[in-house]
Amino acid sequence: TAKCFDAPQNLSEASSSLQKIQEFLSNKDQGQSKLNAVVLNAELFCSIAAKDKTDTVRVKANTARDDWKTIMSNLHNRETSLQVSNTPSAYWEK
Repeated sequence: TAKCFDAPQNLSEASSSLQKIQEFLSNKDQGQSKLNAVVLNAELFCSIAAKDKTDTVRVKANTARDDWKTIMSNLHNRETSLQVSNTPSAYWEK
């Protein structure tokens, strides 16, 4: 997915990047489900473990949640910009 964030050099590269992003976003629910399972298990662990053992787990679960939100936001933003630049007229204007 990281290559999808490179600036496309032509219409074909823009189309390819857009397709990859859309494929990734189509699996968003599956990824969200896995994240929810990680967070739930972290919460369960924290409910039974000693406090000194839970701080790191909470931080990592929160970081995973924040990273997921950032990735999804970046992908949606990139998808939007590629959809705009993916029109033939956008390349004629350059």
